[in-house]
Amino acid sequence: MPVRKYIIVLWCAAVPCMQMHWHSHSPAAAHMIRTTKNINQSTPIVGLTAEEPTFAQTQTFDDIMAKPVTKDALHRTLAAIAPADSLLAADVAATVSAMRG
Repeated sequence: MPVRKYIIVLWCAAVPCMQMHWHSHSPAAAHMIRTTKNINQSTPIVGLTAEEPTFAQTQTFDDIMAKPVTKDALHRTLAAIAPADSLLAADVAATVSAMRG
């Protein structure tokens, strides 16, 4: 299987009905991505949550978005975390510009 470089990782950080499961594994998985030598070690990780973000989540993820995710919230988050000279930043800028008409 080829190694794939991602421009962003969207991670479900909390699901209220599965709270024990998700809260226990999300930080560990994000920590593993960050601390294990791999091609995605510096890839931004955005946590998605259906409840108020916890302190641990704010320390684990590059950003947190509330569910349900809106198009505007997604664009704001991507614009905030994308390096200015990246393809992601250029794509977000073009998309937001097109949305504004």
